Amino acid sequence: DAFLSLCKQRLNDQFVQTWNNEIFNSTRADSYRLFADFGLKAYLKHVTIRKFRQELTRLRVSSHRLQIETGRWHKPHKIPRNERKCIVCNSLEDEFHFLLECSLFNDLRKTYIKPYYWRHPNVPKFIELLQTENAVLLKQLAVFIHKCFQRRNEYYYVND
Repeated sequence: DAFLSLCKQRLNDQFVQTWNNEIFNSTRADSYRLFADFGLKAYLKHVTIRKFRQELTRLRVSSHRLQIETGRWHKPHKIPRNERKCIVCNSLEDEFHFLLECSLFNDLRKTYIKPYYWRHPNVPKFIELLQTENAVLLKQLAVFIHKCFQRRNEYYYVND
């Protein structure tokens, strides 16, 4: 039993070390590496409505259509990172901007996110928001993200 337990722990440690190394070396994980650590996240337990949990997950793992991601797949050449701008604010459109700064979502932000996070936004508050284990805050954050993605899709893609 002791050998088996030690073996399982060693395999787990190796896996986590490899995972951390891949996150650290990924060009895609700029935002994710700020708040990610290995393990089950509280939002997966607390956000029980599937569409809201999916949207929060998409934002956390950069599986979205924000310019920070779509610019990297632009053809024939990727858009330089500093030019992947929000068409509303003309700022870098990354997860931080989307959650805490973009003026397109000010009304939704005021409804769903505590002013503490958006009144004077900064990276530590961004990290704190995405690492929270507060069930109420996680549910509000997930609804906010869902509604923002809906609005953004209407704003960006209706006239395509």
